[in-house]
Amino acid sequence: MAAEALAGRASSRFLFVTLVPNALLALVVGTLLAAGAPNQSPSLSRARDVLGALSIGDAIGIASLLVIAAVAVHPIQYPLIQLLEGYWHPLPWGSILSEAAAQRYERKYFALRAAEREADPSTRSGFATASAATAGLLWLPDDEVKLLPTSLGNTLRAGEERAGARYGLDISLVMPRLVPLIAPDIRERLADRRNQLDAAARLCVANLVAVVVSAALLLPTGDWLYVPLLLFGVAWICYRASVAAAQGYCVEMAAAVDLYHRQLWHALALQPPLNLKQERDRAEIINAYLRGEEIGDNAARSITWNDPTTRGQ
Repeated sequence: MAAEALAGRASSRFLFVTLVPNALLALVVGTLLAAGAPNQSPSLSRARDVLGALSIGDAIGIASLLVIAAVAVHPIQYPLIQLLEGYWHPLPWGSILSEAAAQRYERKYFALRAAEREADPSTRSGFATASAATAGLLWLPDDEVKLLPTSLGNTLRAGEERAGARYGLDISLVMPRLVPLIAPDIRERLADRRNQLDAAARLCVANLVAVVVSAALLLPTGDWLYVPLLLFGVAWICYRASVAAAQGYCVEMAAAVDLYHRQLWHALALQPPLNLKQERDRAEIINAYLRGEEIGDNAARSITWNDPTTRGQ
């Protein structure tokens, strides 16, 4: 039953995160080509005639190609998310673009800090201003030097940092080890949130690609140029949906860490800390160790095994 459930979730993720966005992109491009672009002025009737003339064999062939293409591009989901997050440094001129775009969020960061600090919470307007500033800062990193050039990137970085910072844990290292310990219903909610985020992000990317392709196909005749504009509007809606999904994912992730962070110590066969201060101090050592960094002998001796087979030895 567990294997069937896992297979079902994997197929659902593949369907909504990869296959559907690719199919929509293919539908847009195929319709424009069937309508006559780029060689002649597009016509809906021409598109209807061309698409209607497709045989069952043609439809099966196209569907097969879509599935093959979806399988081929499925592994690039993570790099695509990183691009939307604003990790542009590997790209040509990426560092310059990233710094320029991040400055907008830096101005926003300091403006919200000032509003939160200067607002008078004893008045209705002051309370509303301070609350709005606090809510805005919730989805920005605590340190301005960690700001990224996109809303999605800042939302995920802020949420991931705060989910583990309370306990001194590096979420990027901890979550792969924590997820197997989480109760199935919570793990399912967390996976659903992540799928929503990834699906919205892929739809955004697919629509942006469709904007470029449709503009190239329609520019020669100058007709139907509203199509790229509409596609860009859909891409923007999908992007905002991905930001909202990222907030929900981070909330679920923080809840999972709150509920199961102590089980991580038991799963790693380590002596659990006695209090929050001790957990934070030890977590710094565990983070460094999991990153593959060298830790000193004193630090290593402060981490005690809690393996039942070694008790009394």
